Amino acid sequence: MSEDPPKRITIRDVAERAGVSHPTVSRALKGSPLVNKKTRDHIQRVADELGYTPDPMLSALVNYRNNFVSHNAKVRIAIVFREDLSEFYSACSEVAQEQAARLGYDFEIYIWDPETSAQRHSQILKSRGIKGIILGPLTHDFAMEHPEISWDEFAVITIGRFIASPKLDSVSEDHFQAVRLCLEAAYSKGYERPGLLTNKRINIRAQDRIRGAFDSHMLKLPAAQRVSPFIGESDYTMAQIKTWMQRERVDVIIGHRHIGRRLESEGLRIPGDISFIAFDKQTSQTGGHRFAGATHDDLEIARLAINNINNHIISGKFGIPRSPQAILLETYWSDGESFPKT
Repeated sequence: MSEDPPKRITIRDVAERAGVSHPTVSRALKGSPLVNKKTRDHIQRVADELGYTPDPMLSALVNYRNNFVSHNAKVRIAIVFREDLSEFYSACSEVAQEQAARLGYDFEIYIWDPETSAQRHSQILKSRGIKGIILGPLTHDFAMEHPEISWDEFAVITIGRFIASPKLDSVSEDHFQAVRLCLEAAYSKGYERPGLLTNKRINIRAQDRIRGAFDSHMLKLPAAQRVSPFIGESDYTMAQIKTWMQRERVDVIIGHRHIGRRLESEGLRIPGDISFIAFDKQTSQTGGHRFAGATHDDLEIARLAINNINNHIISGKFGIPRSPQAILLETYWSDGESFPKT
């Protein structure tokens, strides 16, 4: 005689153990700001102890949106990026997997092969039962458009920099605030002529937030104190950078981490020849390089991406949104030897 299946732990079970109402548990497990952090953490600990995992399909049923998958199927979420970024996204992928499991989803890392058509990728993703996609970079260049995925089949959110077309929901660091934070740090340490060095396509993909933050600040200064940014094409040369530095009398460069590494690889000593601030450091990699700068919580971005995919699936929000939403996380300052006091 077969044994009865174990009783499923419900929100009401968690609420009873935690000493709160079941609506409070529901809101807390979704990360709602309506529940204070101390209570959210307490409820999450209780849920973990009891082994509670929600069923996305039951949530969908409550919202009258469960017509896209059978009740017995377990929905799968995938994070999708190109192969050479596996190490870069390893910490984010781990956090995303943990958060997906907490919300009752299967999870996988899907490597995008540029040699395979977007339509074929769409078929493979669908065949694996994937309903939600967290989208990272898929091409090696600074592409302005996503490949033609079968958008209507999936709930999608992008992480990191934006893409011009199609416009999708996204979770990203706040590029505008990050550049402003770097400028504030430069002036506070006595630097007088901070210069912005970035790539034209990256700036466009960030919806001009990088240059916009810098230029709008410079416009507040007297003309003699203003520094023109270097917004280069992909093939800009070290000679062009040095000419810009001399012309604008730059005493500290604000740029991407990869720009700092490139400057050093081409013989520029940091901070011996020039001080450097990165505006795109990551929480998961703060110990991986010595640049000072604005740091964004890439692990929280991963959690938020999963939470938003969950909301999309529950509410039946698939395909390209009519009004895309962008969640922007503010950055915080991290010291580094590339930015000494003057």
